[in-house]
Amino acid sequence: MFDFFITMWLGGRDAGAYVGRSRDWVETWATPWVHQPVPGRIRYKYEGEDRRYYRPDLDARLTLKPAGSPRRNSAGRLAAK
Repeated sequence: MFDFFITMWLGGRDAGAYVGRSRDWVETWATPWVHQPVPGRIRYKYEGEDRRYYRPDLDARLTLKPAGSPRRNSAGRLAAK
């Protein structure tokens, strides 16, 4: 059993399990490591040949609310849901 709360860096499969998504989902939002957080992205670094994803970025990605504008009809009025 992997204890997620011990490490700040997770491998791809463990990162996907941690957020309840697939590894592909994690890789879709991945960006190479920089020292400043990148909004909406999950930073990673290589440990040997394996990518390690930064756990605080996984937490932040889950709490991110999707941006978007309200739906409008052809007349420019707000559309019913």
